[in-house]
Amino acid sequence: MIRLPSIRNRAVIAALVFTAILLLYTGYGWYGPSLHSFQQQRQPPLSAKVDKIPLRLLPLGDSITEGRFGKGNNGYRLSLRNQLLASGYTVDFIGTLSDGEDNPDGEHEGHGGFHIKEIQAKILENGILNQHPNLILLHAGSNDLTWLFGWLPPQDPYEETPQRFESLLDTILCECPDAVLLMGQIVDNKEWNASQRIEGFNKKVEYIAEERRASGFKVQAVNHFGVTGDLIQPDFIHPTDGGYEHMAGQWFNAIQNLPADWIQPAREPGLDATENCKGRPTS
Repeated sequence: MIRLPSIRNRAVIAALVFTAILLLYTGYGWYGPSLHSFQQQRQPPLSAKVDKIPLRLLPLGDSITEGRFGKGNNGYRLSLRNQLLASGYTVDFIGTLSDGEDNPDGEHEGHGGFHIKEIQAKILENGILNQHPNLILLHAGSNDLTWLFGWLPPQDPYEETPQRFESLLDTILCECPDAVLLMGQIVDNKEWNASQRIEGFNKKVEYIAEERRASGFKVQAVNHFGVTGDLIQPDFIHPTDGGYEHMAGQWFNAIQNLPADWIQPAREPGLDATENCKGRPTS
């Protein structure tokens, strides 16, 4: 015969069962939080998720920014756009020029064959900075440090390229002081003795970036000198498709690793340059 617990013992058992059920329901057992409780703790509330700030992105430079001789004349731009979209960004490329097959957002400010001072003069003339991008990708200096088309000598002394570059930066940061400016340490070149000049310039770019950050600007150097060797076209200067893909990856990684508060919502586009930014010297 099976003996049933006494009424007193049954009351104790019932109390213990009730306590156990209560602990399990609230997410805790005898051995700590339940799996359901851990999942709840690891999943942040929706209000804690921060959407990425939309990018108004200005690609600025010469024919490498344009994407010359790259697949569909997209250069790094289409690949970078796809990577940004896939990572959750809303992005609008801007510029007074447009290139790129099968590219729904092909605007850019890449002027083929232009030297730094010509790029500076052009953006003052066409007012693209008045559109107030919140992210600028600058790759300029290739034409200052090599013979144009392999046979035309440079317009200006090689050794003064960093000074011209800084003048261009001053023009950009005057009109867009709150923008993030990523400055390319430019791609290699196969022309005789060009690599040495480019390496020297790229070191200056890193130093210039440090100086501008110390002055409060959101400026950073991005290394594209890894585009070298077989990643350069037979014309000595333009990247291959693989080289442009490498550039896209470098830009993307730099954007992903920016300080959290650097990118801010873009200001409303304006029609005119800020008064103190008009008529800056172009040389």
